[in-house]
Amino acid sequence: MRKIRSNIFETNSSSSHSFSINTETFEYEGKWLLEAIENGTLILRGGEYSWGYELLAESVEKANYCAVAFEYNWLEYDYKKMFRSYETGDVREVVKNIFEDVLKRELGCTDIKYDFRIDRWTDNDLNNEDDDINWAYIDHQSCDVLYRGLRDAGCITKYKDNFKVNKEKTDKFFVDLIFNKNSTIEVYNDNV
Repeated sequence: MRKIRSNIFETNSSSSHSFSINTETFEYEGKWLLEAIENGTLILRGGEYSWGYELLAESVEKANYCAVAFEYNWLEYDYKKMFRSYETGDVREVVKNIFEDVLKRELGCTDIKYDFRIDRWTDNDLNNEDDDINWAYIDHQSCDVLYRGLRDAGCITKYKDNFKVNKEKTDKFFVDLIFNKNSTIEVYNDNV
């Protein structure tokens, strides 16, 4: 189910996760991400976003969710063909680069490290319970919510068989989502 409310963008998968992006009231919140910077490098450690209820409101939580979505989405479903464009190449890479540019600009860091592996259930060595690994996962019915949100916000548009990325809208989407404390990501299971 999807609802559009005045001045708030929201999208939901058939299962459980949704974004609420407040574009009317912007209150900057980046302190939690600043604490994740080590020697100029932002460390994103992922997370497990499944069936339990969570309301992600802190910048570091929302940035980690997006980071996992970039990596997980392409393993679970083959959107590469769907999001392929002659003009921009791999749309996933274009959008991920904009995401990283926003984080670097807003936080003043020079690099970003993705310090996680996609969930242990897709790993070849299922018996390996190495505690040093930050496992990351998004529920299979919600792993495309980020891309649907970008599409619904006009950041990704389709022209004939190609997709185009509006860099300005995508930049604003990530600033509004990650750094506005009034914007949230809700992780929920509608079977509860």
